[in-house]
Amino acid sequence: MEIVAELPWAQPGWRARAQAWIESQVDEPVGDAQEVKIRPWSAVLRQPTGAGDVYFKANLPALANEPGLTRLLHRIAPEHVLDVLADEPGEGWMLQADGGPTMRSRLDGTDDLARWERMLAVYAQVQVHAAGHADELLAEGAPDRRLPELRRLFEELVARKEETMLPLAGRVAELAGELDAAGLPATIDHSDLHSGNVLAPGGRDVIFDWHEAAVTHPFFSMMVATRWLEHNHGVEPGSADDRRLRDAYLEPWAGYGSRAELRIALDLALRLGPLTRALGWDRVLGGMPVAAAGEWAEHLSGWLEDVATELGRP
Repeated sequence: MEIVAELPWAQPGWRARAQAWIESQVDEPVGDAQEVKIRPWSAVLRQPTGAGDVYFKANLPALANEPGLTRLLHRIAPEHVLDVLADEPGEGWMLQADGGPTMRSRLDGTDDLARWERMLAVYAQVQVHAAGHADELLAEGAPDRRLPELRRLFEELVARKEETMLPLAGRVAELAGELDAAGLPATIDHSDLHSGNVLAPGGRDVIFDWHEAAVTHPFFSMMVATRWLEHNHGVEPGSADDRRLRDAYLEPWAGYGSRAELRIALDLALRLGPLTRALGWDRVLGGMPVAAAGEWAEHLSGWLEDVATELGRP
């Protein structure tokens, strides 16, 4: 993992180089690109053109695989993953067309859960299609977090971050083995699935922002989704709405087991899910300058606390 001494977009001359590259890739640029979002792990700019807006994204070197991974996912599910118009691998840059408003911007409280229900089913279908491409996804730089790898990944992580958790390694292996026995294939896990990372043009759902994606058990994707639903839409775990939304996600997986069996597997995945989120944050923080990483380190420690809680209960 390449660690940067300073955020690329904070370096003198970076903005001018980015602007020159954007203009070399688009027709009829109108003015300069405008900031949309600047984070310690990525920078997003919007460039108006005569044919509509395009979006520029720059990632840290540790996350520079996003363009290639996104292109592959677009080939697998072209209706539901935004394509990459251009990229500059040496810089970690890419351009994408304006894919429409985010799902979050279209939520108004009247049919929020219905939109979520449709999106979760679409996302699961993308995962089902991607399951036959696991080796290609890994070749495009998606981290390998398949179930047999989780104990080793856990031990390596806590040995660096929280050694007192090492005795829980056996429990990780046990739960991973139980989940593996359910027989679902490894596939892409977006790792941060929520309504801000889904575009909603017309009646479609288009998932974007794949920089945290990994190859692992599919149901780990519901870790963030269920928490987002609870915190932002008041969907209590175990409620009728929660069951309906979970079942919408599970329906495309019906070929792998009964609804009851899939529900059990999902419950297991939600117990192990905090580990995959901790691993994701470790990857992001490990590629950031030390000062910037320190400001966001609480996210990793928070997920590790959740790991300990979930592994510690019967």
